[in-house]
Amino acid sequence: MKAKTLRTAMLVTLGSSIFLLIALAVCEAIPLTNGNNDLVVSQQATLQLARVEFLVKNVYALAYRPATARAQAIGELQIQLPAFEKAQAGLMYGDPSLGLPDNPSSGVKTALLSANSDYLAIDAAVKVILAHPDSAPDPTQVNIVAMHERPYISEMYPVVVLLEQEAQTRAIQLLVLKMALIALVLIAILLKYLLFTQPVVKQRIMQENSVKQ
Repeated sequence: MKAKTLRTAMLVTLGSSIFLLIALAVCEAIPLTNGNNDLVVSQQATLQLARVEFLVKNVYALAYRPATARAQAIGELQIQLPAFEKAQAGLMYGDPSLGLPDNPSSGVKTALLSANSDYLAIDAAVKVILAHPDSAPDPTQVNIVAMHERPYISEMYPVVVLLEQEAQTRAIQLLVLKMALIALVLIAILLKYLLFTQPVVKQRIMQENSVKQ
């Protein structure tokens, strides 16, 4: 093999190895990037189940506990309701500030749409209650919140399950991709040694032996 051709082939092999190593580093970084962290996405969906129960607890506190508990319950509702709304919208449409991707799967979208009517009912009822913080909540609004809590949780649970299943699938796919990249890097290193390094070393040894003789 001519020296020029050998040099070009070695550079191509080296460049390919570097490219594969960069691709491997990208694969390692993808799960940590905003919108691709499956743990964050799953946690946001799970937190919705806790948030709705927290909202209901405070609505019940306003309706049935002494007036001394009113200020705390109102304050907690004012904090939790925006978070509840933001996460629900983010799960459906994406929200970089929450680490939620803007392209949920069709299955997740369908499950979220199934929960939407119960979500809207709870959201609207809590807003009506918060619009009159100094008076006892309207029993009708309290009943709306109570009626839609369980259906909302039931409809959101499949969202959590789907997100976890999709996360597992992506983790397996990413693992397969990383293993393939590692195999290609090893093959490139092996080829470089067998086709280029070993012949050069062998030739050098022969030259040194001939000089000694």
